[in-house]
Amino acid sequence: RYVRVLPSRQHLRKVPGEMNPRFLYIVPAETRSRIAGETRLQHLRRILLERRHQRPSGGAKIIYQHCDLLNQLGVLAHPVHMGRFNLDWFPHECSPMQSKQALRELRPDDVVVCPEVIPEAAAPFAGARRIVFVQGWSLVGDRDYAAMGFERVLTVSSFCQEFMQKKTALPCHRVTNGIDLREFKPRPENRVSGRVLYLARKQPELA
Repeated sequence: RYVRVLPSRQHLRKVPGEMNPRFLYIVPAETRSRIAGETRLQHLRRILLERRHQRPSGGAKIIYQHCDLLNQLGVLAHPVHMGRFNLDWFPHECSPMQSKQALRELRPDDVVVCPEVIPEAAAPFAGARRIVFVQGWSLVGDRDYAAMGFERVLTVSSFCQEFMQKKTALPCHRVTNGIDLREFKPRPENRVSGRVLYLARKQPELA
């Protein structure tokens, strides 16, 4: 079971004469390259027929959940869209920004959080503090996040945190999303002896 522990609001009070930092979470558009499991015909159709309708990537739902929680705690946070899309398939109270607007309004005390798979997207935000957000260890590769100007690593699990601690000297932090036990309950009676459920996602070859 996971227990969500929220920080006390007293730690988030504004210091007189100072601005509270904003958290800007980059939400990338889906890659234009061919993705795992996509046939050449599917790739061609997606690139040619869906040019005006991009899809988000980079763990967008978790990003929106982070922004909602930060805003509830009095810390201003915005998803920053790097493409033309609208996230409307889950409830949220976020006010997303387009990348051009975020760059135009960027402040030195802002904190830019960028998904691990596209760290280059944070380069235009060099005037702010930058954190790389690791949701998938397999997407890290040989990237040197410290050399790219990131000062910290944010992860979503103990596994990702331990993995990144071996890959970089940057401080590695973990925020584990809680599970709502009112919606998701253990049901031992449904277990089947000798059966394994493997969620292949983007690496089916690992199965």
